[in-house]
Amino acid sequence: MTRQATLARRITAVDPAAVGQALLWAGSHSPATSGAIGARKVADRLCLAPPLMSTALEVLADQGLLDRRRNATGQTLYSLTRWPGLSAGRPVPGWRELWHALAAALTPSGELDDVAEVLDSPAGHLDRTWLALRAATWMAGGLLAVTGDGQWTLTAQGRHTATAVRIAELDDQDVWAALAATRPPGDDTDRVDWPAVAQRLGARPGQMDMWMEKSCERGLLARTGHGTVPTIIGLRQIAAGQG
Repeated sequence: MTRQATLARRITAVDPAAVGQALLWAGSHSPATSGAIGARKVADRLCLAPPLMSTALEVLADQGLLDRRRNATGQTLYSLTRWPGLSAGRPVPGWRELWHALAAALTPSGELDDVAEVLDSPAGHLDRTWLALRAATWMAGGLLAVTGDGQWTLTAQGRHTATAVRIAELDDQDVWAALAATRPPGDDTDRVDWPAVAQRLGARPGQMDMWMEKSCERGLLARTGHGTVPTIIGLRQIAAGQG
């Protein structure tokens, strides 16, 4: 893997919440009179490449989440005067859920709001700031792009990743996260809308049944007269997914 590819992978792997925290940290450590933030300060906080962080911050500024200006030396500086912050307690989608939503909403192109609407669930609405941070870092890492008319789309690399995620076997963590998303807050029953879970995951025919069968064998699910339901151990996994 080339150095450039390694740097790109690092920024695509960074947690959006960590980027939000780094922005707040950088803002609190900037000169009190200006509140100006440089891309390098944020990048250094996260051990990421400054040019890629600069791209991500430009994307956030284009979306109206950051203010920007150029100083006398031509450096672009950002401020948090319009930064909405991240909402505590909002559901965060699993890896597979997110890629399914991106492929569904951005093929061939679309708005980030279209992606968010796919991911909104009975558990709560997706934090739009979280999604903006994820999109900004993934654009910097080469997975997403913006078209000439301002629409978002998957790059060739992004389409390749989306396909790889779709054909992969279902991952326990992704399934429990998707299952948690289908349950309204406070619902501690064993009822599960399995078709809704499969839809959120973009599961291929038979994939959900295979995962359920294996989970029954492992004691995470049980087959009853009213369907397949989580055991006590399974309910704990759902609670962990609700985070």
